[in-house]
Amino acid sequence: MSATARRHRRAAGSYRATQALRQAAGKPVVSLGTSGPYEALRQGDVMFMLARPMPGMAPELAAAIRLRRDATITGTCPSCGARRHGGPPRPGHPASAFFMHDEDCPAGDRAIDELVERTGWTGTA
Repeated sequence: MSATARRHRRAAGSYRATQALRQAAGKPVVSLGTSGPYEALRQGDVMFMLARPMPGMAPELAAAIRLRRDATITGTCPSCGARRHGGPPRPGHPASAFFMHDEDCPAGDRAIDELVERTGWTGTA
């Protein structure tokens, strides 16, 4: 397959993932169950596997996890306004999405990593 064909295939996959997320927007979110610190959620035809607040988790870490979950499901971070960007799906893998949170956003990677380190959270209750 040529480089151009691969690029077109990735773009089409990214478009399909973006369309699925748009069609799911506003539909009810249904929990499909939990696995350790993660919860599987479904919204329309889209499934999310997201970290969840756990018993014994520091309140500020639980709040940051909830902000991040809300951002992932709605597509917009309620804290800093960052928007979801879809990555192209890889063969055999689900589509991925990422946010470019503001530096001081509590839902950002750096803030959550710092909270985990500061609170000593190990991922178990």
